[in-house]
Amino acid sequence: MCKIIISMEMKTMNNILDIRTQERLLKKAFPNSYTCINDTGLYWWGDIWPSAMSSSYTLKVEYVETNGIWTPHTYVERPRCLRLAKGHKHLPHVYSEVKQELCLYDNRYAEWDATMPLVSTIIPWASEWLFYYEIWLITGIWHGGGNHPDVNLGNYINDSTLNNCDLPTIYNPYKSIKPYNRL
Repeated sequence: MCKIIISMEMKTMNNILDIRTQERLLKKAFPNSYTCINDTGLYWWGDIWPSAMSSSYTLKVEYVETNGIWTPHTYVERPRCLRLAKGHKHLPHVYSEVKQELCLYDNRYAEWDATMPLVSTIIPWASEWLFYYEIWLITGIWHGGGNHPDVNLGNYINDSTLNNCDLPTIYNPYKSIKPYNRL
């Protein structure tokens, strides 16, 4: 795993990394990824491998401003239906099972803020989540730690949907996000 060092000149006066800087850092670390900036925020799609033995996973990070706070939301786009460990009916440590939105940090403890680069926090944390997910598939025990969010248990993907997953495909970066009209 490589470390990415961020120089102080990249930060604005408020120490918040702007979305263009976040995009530049993501593209530098993941040149084959796709990014889009529009009037709602920064969107990034990229493939990662949690370990040398892993299959690839496509992640989507939505970095959007809500009520003046920039927040990343991280989703597993592919595979579209994450498998469940034997005997389990729910994915562990997610905000949404249907959207496959990963729980990577706890806002209550200021574990992440907009002064931190996505490429050296959110992306490695998602890779670590997927690493523990793969262990969970084998053992049925979540070793990833963390505070588990409340999830809407009515929105889970159960064993019966895994073999016949007819959920809509989300991953299509060219159609799912309308680029900002840059004049």
